[in-house]
Amino acid sequence: MGNYTGSRDGITWREIVLEHIRKILENSRVEFHGGYWHDTGSNPVTRTYVHNSREAYFNGIKSLSDILLPFFDKDMITANKKFEEDWAKRFELAKESFQKEFGEKATVNDNERRVLISKQGCILARILFQELNKLLKRTDFLKSAIYEEEEDGE
Repeated sequence: MGNYTGSRDGITWREIVLEHIRKILENSRVEFHGGYWHDTGSNPVTRTYVHNSREAYFNGIKSLSDILLPFFDKDMITANKKFEEDWAKRFELAKESFQKEFGEKATVNDNERRVLISKQGCILARILFQELNKLLKRTDFLKSAIYEEEEDGE
């Protein structure tokens, strides 16, 4: 894997994985908040959208999981399945709790529900990230050439 090189950028598979890990760690070092509009200036007012840092963290870990999926061992398959099941359960519990509080017409677009689900996702994503790091250690992924293109172009 370490020797795979993209045809355009000359980037290795190992570098792709390391870049994802770097970005996840970068996203984990900020205060988690929902997305919002930030207004600056007075005439004219400039509106800038500040991204949802919880979703950036969660999505980064899910993306890393997707990249590493072909290399999952038995332990990682089990951990990923548990993550998916726990995520589905927490999503349903959040939905039920939110509907009890705000009524049956509450939708996924309701901000309070999105925040609750987003916070739950970060908790589960952290556990998944830990499992992915264990996979990298178990397989010596970042040091070995698990995936290599044939040198002679085959």
